[in-house]
Amino acid sequence: MRLGLGWMVLTGWLARQTTGIRLLEQALAALPVGDSPLRAQVLARLATELYSSGEVDRRNALAEAAVAMARRVGDPQALLVALHGRHWAMLAPDRPEPRLANAAEMLELAVMLGDEETAFLAHQASLHCLLELGDVAGVDAELQAMIGLADHLGQPLYRWHVASLRAMRAVLDGHLEEAERLARGTLEIPGLRPNEHMTYMFEHALMVAIRWTQGRLDELRETVQAHGDRYPSVARWRDALAAVELADEGVARIEIERHARSGFAELPRNVLWILHLCALAEACVLVGDRRRAARLYELLSPYGERTAVSLSTMPFGPVALRLGMLATLLERWPEAEGHFEVALERCDRLGARAVTARVLYEQARMLLARGGGGQVRAGELLARAAVICRELHLPGIAGRVAALAAAAAPPAAGATFRREGDVWTLAYQGELARLRDARGLGYLACLLGRPGQEVHVLELVAAVQGPAAGTPPDRRRSDALQAGLTPSRLDDTGPLLDAQAREAYRRRLGELEDDLEQARSWGDPERAARAEAEIDALTDELARAAGLGGRDRAAPSPAERARVSVTKAIRNALKTIALHSPALGDHLAASVHTGRFCSYAPPGEAPPAWSL
Repeated sequence: MRLGLGWMVLTGWLARQTTGIRLLEQALAALPVGDSPLRAQVLARLATELYSSGEVDRRNALAEAAVAMARRVGDPQALLVALHGRHWAMLAPDRPEPRLANAAEMLELAVMLGDEETAFLAHQASLHCLLELGDVAGVDAELQAMIGLADHLGQPLYRWHVASLRAMRAVLDGHLEEAERLARGTLEIPGLRPNEHMTYMFEHALMVAIRWTQGRLDELRETVQAHGDRYPSVARWRDALAAVELADEGVARIEIERHARSGFAELPRNVLWILHLCALAEACVLVGDRRRAARLYELLSPYGERTAVSLSTMPFGPVALRLGMLATLLERWPEAEGHFEVALERCDRLGARAVTARVLYEQARMLLARGGGGQVRAGELLARAAVICRELHLPGIAGRVAALAAAAAPPAAGATFRREGDVWTLAYQGELARLRDARGLGYLACLLGRPGQEVHVLELVAAVQGPAAGTPPDRRRSDALQAGLTPSRLDDTGPLLDAQAREAYRRRLGELEDDLEQARSWGDPERAARAEAEIDALTDELARAAGLGGRDRAAPSPAERARVSVTKAIRNALKTIALHSPALGDHLAASVHTGRFCSYAPPGEAPPAWSL
């Protein structure tokens, strides 16, 4: 009845084991007929084990029988076990409110019995329900309670569980670099011995959620494919979702055909049912399967206010997003508009800004498909999506947004940004300028050639200054050593002064202090002044090399040096352009974004057809 029981259920599901079910059935048959605390607990355990089977009615009946029997015999511990069994039996799309009530009773009874481990399970059950319902305040309250219990219990297993949920929370907020850091940290908790379920959670739950939110699920193509082959009993929603992200119509059709028999009636109606239907809905939109889309629209419509959540408590956006996509394919324009508005409201309620970018993109796509003057509004939605993508660094979504904006905008007039020897020729909206060569102009030309794409500053440096300039320092160091050369310290990102240099400085300071004392005692002011000047210089140098609290100050990394250099060069170039071509200066000032990743993305309009 501990967290380990939930892990055993999931591990058994992953491995498609039925041994536990058979043993519990044998134990139940061996028990005396009639009410008893033990019989109630065995019934509950059997209901829990049956979650991985398709016997929905049987597990519900067993769970209700266990709860009723535990109440009749008046045994609180047996009732706690029975309520936990009923939680697993009720994991179905139609029942989040009853599950919440069941979890509340579990928690109350666990607190009364002083059972903190079961209280932890009850909070987790509530958290999952509240995430489905879009109650982010409730999610945070449950998570804080679980963090408190995990700290009090002091066991690595519980700390791992809350660490995974913290990563989920960062995904929801769109803090995806932080989410990935937290996710990787789940397997490095002191004292933890990662098992199969924990590794599964990292690879197939957390990282899939992070990469999907970023629009980078294509990076996990092989992982998703291997998951389907290794865990055949687990719903293949990842396969359909990855096919859509990769625009792989072949795989999308395979997944649709795999599950579309009898109008998708063979899909198990467990807690993954909604998420799986959402993934299949996106697959139908990708391939244009209107017949299956109509059926999925019918199946998902009752859940339009819900969030698609995996069994591992990972959020994958509002169901209304998929309903809007399906309605667009079916040309049900008023319904599509309504669904996208609901999806935006759900994202706002959850604080899910990264998913908001997806909703805005799909809503703009709907407006453009519908026609009738929606082009301006679509451009506004895409501009909002582009801002979110830049702020949260969502490269995959940003590329789709830029491509749709370019395809939707009216053809733009041609423009020139071309180098001719040591002079750049710029032509834009009737203005002509010729400027002397500068690195910032080269960086801008690279960005203009890749509209809507985020380009790392090291890549820009390599493109303008040559491959060696943008090569990572460890690669340059390796090449230099192979050539029998000594690598430059400019590539070193270690301390400004190494230990040997610091010791030499201190030794020289000691000599100078002795020299100063001797000069003063001999009455030699000129010698004393020279010693004092050198002491001051060495002290200043040591202070410059020391960081906060006297720690060594590290030299900036190559990427940071490149960021500073590229940003400065681009800003100088923009100022020069604005002096000679105000229209182009205004356009680039609104469209070029700098940082470690730089981009050129005109807000709400297609870029000109640049002659570069």
